[in-house]
Amino acid sequence: MTPQASAPALHEFVAELGFFGVAYPPDPEKVARLSTQDFESTAQVGPFSGKIRTWEEVGRAYERLTVGASRAIREG
Repeated sequence: MTPQASAPALHEFVAELGFFGVAYPPDPEKVARLSTQDFESTAQVGPFSGKIRTWEEVGRAYERLTVGASRAIREG
């Protein structure tokens, strides 16, 4: 369960089960209340969960891409 800022680019994530949006600037009491409710709920995460990667996963994917690209360039 991850809080996200409410903005047009994030609407698809806010619609995701287990996510919520807050207006900017965030109201700390509202964020705390939503976080507590979210933490105490048994809500499941939705289909975007598999698309949200950690920085470590992003780094590994980038390394695979760059190694593959440089190998293709060398092999012509």
